[in-house]
Amino acid sequence: MTALTAVRQICIKMTNQIASYVTTALKDRNDVKIAIETLTVPTMKLTNDLPENSSAAQKRHWEKRMDEISK
Repeated sequence: MTALTAVRQICIKMTNQIASYVTTALKDRNDVKIAIETLTVPTMKLTNDLPENSSAAQKRHWEKRMDEISK
């Protein structure tokens, strides 16, 4: 095994260990794990605007979802 191959293996192992830790320690762990494993920034899927005739419960649910997305 060459030195470069050994370094790659170490980097892969460390990346997997970091991703595993993230899934147990952080709140938005799935997005972070995917970002670490793929080395890409996750895209946020925004929801549609809330209809005018929505109930208070629907409005609260929508606001909580928007708060979670925007963190």
